[in-house]
Amino acid sequence: MLTPAKFQLLRLALAFLLLPLAATCANAGEVDIIADKIVRDANGVATATGHVEINRGGETMRADKVRYDATSKQIKAIGNVHIHSADADISAASGNMNSENKTGELLDATISLPGGEHLKADRVLRLNEYTYRVFQPVLTTCPKDQETWHVYASEGMLDQNEGTFTAKHARFEFAGVPLFYTPYWQQATRRKSGLLMPSFAFGKRRGTEWALPYYFAPAPDWDATITPRLMTARGFMLETEVRHASSIGHEQIQLDGLFDKQLGRTRGYLRGEGAWLLPFDLSLSLKGSDISDTDYLADFSREASQSSRRYLSSNAQLSQAFEYGSWSLSSIYNHNLSTANNKATLQQYPNFRSNLSLPLFDSPATLHFDQNTTHFSNRLGVNDWRVYSHPYVTLPWTMLGGGLSSTITAGMTHTRYWLRQGANRKPRLTSGEFSIDSSMVFESVNNARTFRHSIIPRIRYDFNNVSNRPGVPSFDSRLSPLRLSNLFFGNRFSGFDAVENAHRIAFLLTNNFESKTTTTDAARTIFSINAGAQYNIRSRFNALNPPRAFSNLLGDMSFSPVKGFTAKIEGEYDPARSFWNRIAESIIWSSEYGHQFRATYLVSNSELFTTSETFQASATAQISEHWKAQGLVNYDITKQLTQQINVSIGYSHPCWDIVIQGHRTNRPTGTSVASNTGAAILISFKGLSSVGSNAR
Repeated sequence: MLTPAKFQLLRLALAFLLLPLAATCANAGEVDIIADKIVRDANGVATATGHVEINRGGETMRADKVRYDATSKQIKAIGNVHIHSADADISAASGNMNSENKTGELLDATISLPGGEHLKADRVLRLNEYTYRVFQPVLTTCPKDQETWHVYASEGMLDQNEGTFTAKHARFEFAGVPLFYTPYWQQATRRKSGLLMPSFAFGKRRGTEWALPYYFAPAPDWDATITPRLMTARGFMLETEVRHASSIGHEQIQLDGLFDKQLGRTRGYLRGEGAWLLPFDLSLSLKGSDISDTDYLADFSREASQSSRRYLSSNAQLSQAFEYGSWSLSSIYNHNLSTANNKATLQQYPNFRSNLSLPLFDSPATLHFDQNTTHFSNRLGVNDWRVYSHPYVTLPWTMLGGGLSSTITAGMTHTRYWLRQGANRKPRLTSGEFSIDSSMVFESVNNARTFRHSIIPRIRYDFNNVSNRPGVPSFDSRLSPLRLSNLFFGNRFSGFDAVENAHRIAFLLTNNFESKTTTTDAARTIFSINAGAQYNIRSRFNALNPPRAFSNLLGDMSFSPVKGFTAKIEGEYDPARSFWNRIAESIIWSSEYGHQFRATYLVSNSELFTTSETFQASATAQISEHWKAQGLVNYDITKQLTQQINVSIGYSHPCWDIVIQGHRTNRPTGTSVASNTGAAILISFKGLSSVGSNAR
């Protein structure tokens, strides 16, 4: 039993044991001080020296020497002062702070913010936990060891609640050279409205271009970019892009417009998209585009892929995926940019697709069912429906430890139409399918297990029996030319309106040589050759009634003697005419230092294509850690004309970039019939926001 006398004795013992800690730790109300030495005078003022650390309200202060007055709550820190919190890191030579309201003064201070900004000042007044008034400030967003640009000012205010740094009488210096002065400067320290860096370019089709984007961020969940663009050959364009994000998805809308002084009319472009995740694993996506005329993208798009687009598509889709399949309901609107009007273009709304895959009992067989229901219409009177169904069963099996594998497929397709025009208003297409696809692997591995040679023969038998009535339309089907990539397709028609009548055998022989330095390394293919063909069995079941049994011979060969280098050639040979219908050659090289080179030669001479012969090359040279050059050339050998040349050189620094681009395009596009030559200069200082003459 613990008597009062024993309890008092225990207290004295604990006090004796804790006495040595009194020299290294003192508690002064809300402030915890840890140091090598702490001395308290008769007035209650504690002086701490040597590795001093003070923890107070979510902040940690470190210094060589600290004097703390518990009565006035004042902290005076001297030597290597460092204040750390989740909002900022502050370093100073000395400072006076209040432990309760965290106000105070710091001398020769540097404030580092989470966004990478560094603010130096001779004197800093801390007005509250998140607001600082600075004198003779110097601001940069560059890393400390690579500071290239700075903003100097007479004084400024850092408001972390608003996310801004504002300064008076500021000048911007790059590499020590003053570039401009402004009486007012505002710098966003987090996502905030402000001017972005301007862009400059010139070319024959649009003249000299100058653009100054403005970033508008009124709320955390949405923002916008408004870009006025002046083009001397076309006029003034206003580009607006608005974006919104939420916990279930995102939306974006873009509107561009101008009065084209070259054509004397108003032109514009509207684009929007959105995607949302809904309850029950439903997904909803919308994407739409509209333009004033078919030449707009060719005239004003700054992307080569957009300038040559043939169709502009809009769609809305609701979809859901589940364990054994998925379904989607969509509407599709197509705008044909290659025609004067869009009356004949087929639209699809609605378009309902579904697929189902169910294991058959405990066997390896799987039952599949694909379905598509589509309504087609246009402004010329087409108002038709199509229902497509495709049930089929697959049965895979393997033998000899995976050395022999086969898959049997059997099924049918049935397509029904309800047409508004034509003699047969309800045509149908029915086909049965059966195929066996088998492959075998023969391989040889050396004793060191660093080299492997494999020979893989593959053979597939296809039988498609197509029965259709006259009047079956073709809404979206097209026969693809025979390639190695579709050699083993049972049906080379795209879409759902056609099925190949096929009774054939496809062959492919693959020969691979692989090597690796050690047994733990990944194997690399150093040489590969493929050769294949199709044999059409003489019967009424064959594709397009081929005049001979054997198809053209297909093959490719790739050679990669060293890592990063590959040479490849692909060809299609017609043995009946002793003629190469298609040859494609390419060389690809890349290095660990960032250098890249790619060259492609393509010649086509087939009944399905216009004879063409082209050469294209692109290269990237990583000149140094910061400098990079790129180039692209597209040459039409048949026309003996350089269709396109693009060159650029850029410098990338941790806090700024510059890219100089030049281009020449000889293809007439849009409303211009002449070639286009131009250049652009893109400069960005990472972290810069707005410049102006007042605070508005």
